[in-house]
Amino acid sequence: MDFYDTMGGYLNEQQERFITLVLSGIDAEIGVRINRVRPRLFWSQNDGWNCGVGICMIAERFSKDESLLFNNRDVYNWRKHAYDMLKNVVQNLGNFLESF
Repeated sequence: MDFYDTMGGYLNEQQERFITLVLSGIDAEIGVRINRVRPRLFWSQNDGWNCGVGICMIAERFSKDESLLFNNRDVYNWRKHAYDMLKNVVQNLGNFLESF
């Protein structure tokens, strides 16, 4: 299993044991081995508020086999796009509920 920490940190031994225990409980044959991915291979967080967006972007890009390297402007644009999409959903839901 690859471990990505956008702040460049490491898992301690207790955290690794816990993750291994949980994953082994899901599938005893999984054979968990944790590999720390070098931070220079993916986006690195340099603030205290973009971790959630960054992880979403890493997951999205990983699933599409795209580069995990992006910058804070990309994070801002992703956040704005997500906000606009959610705003539209809420507005449409409000319009739908008003029709009753």
